[in-house]
Amino acid sequence: IYDSFTIAVVTQVEGYGWCDEGEGGPFLESGSTRLGGIIPTNTAGGALSGWYCEGYTGVAEAIGKVFA
Repeated sequence: IYDSFTIAVVTQVEGYGWCDEGEGGPFLESGSTRLGGIIPTNTAGGALSGWYCEGYTGVAEAIGKVFA
């Protein structure tokens, strides 16, 4: 999910049909998209959590884990 703004995530889960229109907020709050949820999505936090570096954040984390 491209999460440029918080509301974008809510409208996208509704648009994908993962929940009914108007139920995106409660759907996300329920943990359905978290790791271990029914549809794990953006489990590293997505762009709203600092992943906006066009993929480099994942590379940096991977390298950090290798050399930690």
